[in-house]
Amino acid sequence: MDEFDAGSTEKVSKFHGAFDQLRRIDALWAMAHRDVRSGNYQNWNTCLDRLWMEFVGDLDIENEKDMQTEEDFDKINKELVGLFPLFSTMHDTWNKKPADFIQKKSKQYLILSGKEIFLRRLQNKLGKGTAWRDESEDDFE
Repeated sequence: MDEFDAGSTEKVSKFHGAFDQLRRIDALWAMAHRDVRSGNYQNWNTCLDRLWMEFVGDLDIENEKDMQTEEDFDKINKELVGLFPLFSTMHDTWNKKPADFIQKKSKQYLILSGKEIFLRRLQNKLGKGTAWRDESEDDFE
């Protein structure tokens, strides 16, 4: 039998990277958690961006809600413009922190927390997270 049906417009690979993707997603969440706890917000942001790249491929660019999701993510990133690079820890000779360091660090934390919540909800919406499976949706005979 042919690998693809010539009459079919949608081609689906017979090999599937779902388990590899789920492993990457899990590893990225673990790294993000570590970076938050160590105060390394730039690496936390990078992990969140990599998670976005894992999820965005499953969004339908012709679906209005999915396009809104992409616009919402872009808005969060625009809030972060100018906040990076902000050193995760201060190791200067005099161990002095600039006057606005705490304020910027707090702003980073709040924005990145919102970004993480956004991505966790998206992960569940895409069926790659902790969302419960609806047994009524099974196609099994």
